[in-house]
Amino acid sequence: MFSLSNSTGFIPPAGHFRSTRRRPALTGLWGVLLASCLAFSLDAATPESTVADRDAYRALASPITMRAEGQTVGEVVDQLATTRTLNLWRQRDLDWDAELPEISLGPSVAAALQQVADRLDATVIVRSGVVLVGRSAWIERNLAELHRAELDGAQLNEAQRDEARPGSSQRRTTGASGAHPAAHLVSIRWPDLITPSELVRLARRADGVHTAELSPADIAGRPKIDDEFPHDLWPAGQLLGVAPASVESLVRGQFAAGADPSESWQDRYPGVIGSGRWGRRVRTAAGVGRMSTINGTVTLTGTAATHRVALQTLLQAFLAQANPKTTGQEATFDFKVENQPAAHVLESLAQAAGVPLQVEADEPSRVQQRVTFSAKKKTLVQLAQQAASEAGLQIQFRDDRWIIR
Repeated sequence: MFSLSNSTGFIPPAGHFRSTRRRPALTGLWGVLLASCLAFSLDAATPESTVADRDAYRALASPITMRAEGQTVGEVVDQLATTRTLNLWRQRDLDWDAELPEISLGPSVAAALQQVADRLDATVIVRSGVVLVGRSAWIERNLAELHRAELDGAQLNEAQRDEARPGSSQRRTTGASGAHPAAHLVSIRWPDLITPSELVRLARRADGVHTAELSPADIAGRPKIDDEFPHDLWPAGQLLGVAPASVESLVRGQFAAGADPSESWQDRYPGVIGSGRWGRRVRTAAGVGRMSTINGTVTLTGTAATHRVALQTLLQAFLAQANPKTTGQEATFDFKVENQPAAHVLESLAQAAGVPLQVEADEPSRVQQRVTFSAKKKTLVQLAQQAASEAGLQIQFRDDRWIIR
């Protein structure tokens, strides 16, 4: 057991820390949920596309620390999505039933999701108000599908505006009708054993005002023939405030997509990914693509792989600005640990500092050396140094991670 406390009421991720706050229970995993409002300007660092994107970024940035024990990857991902009401869409053909080792997760929802996704070599991005969790090729396939759907919608919108112009030879449409493809968002909820075709039809008939639902009885009485998409049975879920065309694109992306991820297209992003370390990363990924920044807006032309890196970078940049890291150098803590594996202690201290822990020990058994010590008024870095020393390990502190050897 170990404990950590300071005057700020900080609640670290290991679960056995001492704190002034109450720890609510979560079904299937235990942990601490920190509810706080971000004083950060969301418009400065989130995609311009929809309010749903900003809501997703806000939810992903919200602090959360938890510990998963005896659960599958899918169970933890689903509980994270439920805790923050995320529109989460995951790659169907991954092993979501893989069991997780005892692991601490956090310090944000995004970090926890990525830590779990790492077990499946998957990644996390936000697009069209939906949090996508899957491997790079799958993410890119979905980005291409979503882009094609948005392009088709924009072309339809332009055609309707042309019809509405004075002198047009075609019937004039109302302004509301002309804006419909861009503004129409729906919310849908479905039970277990839904088919992909049923899901798409549910989105198409949703009215954009009420949440459209299918009941188990609807599923039981479905038609015998259902061949719009390959037949499959999917688990229960929901998508809130998304475009019907996006739902169809996401469903299509689970199969062999029609859109080509190798084709290039242009998209705009907040200026935060156009400079500094974020800009260097995107420029490296852009390869033969084009990237320019004008008036605080980045215009990026590239393939789905390029846009995937841009969205990954945007999420990281937003998290860095929304939840600045303490780097473990400022606040001090009283700390006590009794007979705990060094890896467990160091992982928890690293997460408390908001950085990942990288293990490069030549003998993995060394990081399992159990340590016992106590300290007062020490920074997280000092505590990590002592924990590593007690186990005969070396630790290196970088801005973006801690490394133990």
